[in-house]
Amino acid sequence: MNDRTDARQEAGQRIRTLLGPDGELCRNALAKAPATVAQALIARLTG
Repeated sequence: MNDRTDARQEAGQRIRTLLGPDGELCRNALAKAPATVAQALIARLTG
């Protein structure tokens, strides 16, 4: 896989870890977002 795909998968895993079982809707929305958007959200959530 390429770096972008790996980054998206890593971002998704980190988001699932942060949000827990109630994060399903957010996870589905982020699955359609560019990796940079997911990474920006992670940066905000993790401070």
